[in-house]
Amino acid sequence: MRQFLALSIVLFSIPFVIKRRFIAFVICCIIASTFHKSAILAVGLYFLYPLKFKFRHLIWISIISIISFIFLAPILDQIIAITGYYEGYKGKILLGEETKLASVIKTLIQLIITTFCVLSY
Repeated sequence: MRQFLALSIVLFSIPFVIKRRFIAFVICCIIASTFHKSAILAVGLYFLYPLKFKFRHLIWISIISIISFIFLAPILDQIIAITGYYEGYKGKILLGEETKLASVIKTLIQLIITTFCVLSY
């Protein structure tokens, strides 16, 4: 629930990116990050917006994202072991093998939809 609220605030702030209003966008991201810490990562969208991506760039980004996702679980396990943060997530199905294929397929579908939206824009 919290992450959807944070995502809603970030999506609400997208017009600030388009209009190049950095301070307003950052303020929205900070507000969103009070609900979910990951929302602060959206600040990077401001710097990605003016870049022009070609179709082959999107293909490479998709391939790298899928490969990264496959290796995400061991990396997260190491980060949890080193930092001790999010200890409650260790060993959960989220990081297990059972859902990896389904998650990769879901991520691939999301990337295809996102690519379609970017190319049609």
